[in-house]
Amino acid sequence: MLGYLNPGGLLGGDIPLDLAPAAAIPAAIAVPRSVDVATAEEAIFRVVVEKMANTVRIHIPEHGLDPREFAVVVCGDGVAPLPRNTICWKAM
Repeated sequence: MLGYLNPGGLLGGDIPLDLAPAAAIPAAIAVPRSVDVATAEEAIFRVVVEKMANTVRIHIPEHGLDPREFAVVVCGDGVAPLPRNTICWKAM
């Protein structure tokens, strides 16, 4: 799973991670396409980040605003903060 999260859980293990369901998705994508699971995981992450960045690029200017003039505040626990830097760079 890309190695971004501690497999022992979040918050020092207070929030356990169930990796089996998460591992099944990239495997289901990788096998029919004859790619390894790590390649599928990275591709999934890139697609998700690109879709989030596109949302920023499209919807903020629709309101006459410049996304470069805003600070990014990421809320939530778990994986919410993971793609924030990449999204910010891609959205500008």
